[in-house]
Amino acid sequence: MNIASIRMTPVLAPLLRPVRTASGTIDRFPLVLIDVDTNAGVVGRAYAQVYLPELLPALEQAVASLANMVISLPLAPRDVHARLVSRHEVVVG
Repeated sequence: MNIASIRMTPVLAPLLRPVRTASGTIDRFPLVLIDVDTNAGVVGRAYAQVYLPELLPALEQAVASLANMVISLPLAPRDVHARLVSRHEVVVG
């Protein structure tokens, strides 16, 4: 089973009870809903989140960039994770 496509839906989900912090009040929660479709018809769902609505477009672009790296790979979460980590490792030294 391989990853066939990844769809994203950015949303500002309203909160029933706003969260009050030292930085202000959060009344909408910015997140990207993620649907992973396989060539076998299985769909997986996840989400990624940020705290500031202004960062939602950047989060969507980051998820889209990562998605492009895994399309057509076998659906093996540990292997996909290892591939993404190896692509983004920073060598310090």
